[in-house]
Amino acid sequence: MKTIVSNTSPIRYLTCIGEHDLLPQLFGKVFIPKAVYQELTHENAPNAVQQYFLSLPTWIEVCEVKIFQENNSLFHLDAGEIEAIFLAKQS
Repeated sequence: MKTIVSNTSPIRYLTCIGEHDLLPQLFGKVFIPKAVYQELTHENAPNAVQQYFLSLPTWIEVCEVKIFQENNSLFHLDAGEIEAIFLAKQS
């Protein structure tokens, strides 16, 4: 199976419409950086998303990411997007 890295938006919106099971059905395991997990469980996230991800599903693996200062063009993005890009590059 392919290594799949996600940022917050696909997971958040699939959860909001009750289709969060699509990702594990399609890909098995989905890797997310810590910043994405924090965004999914943040108090400003929709309640359904917060509740679903507070007890981490088995199909999600939260990863630590090393961010290198080599590419300043990414720093207009939010933390979850930046970490997802770096995690994908590290995979």
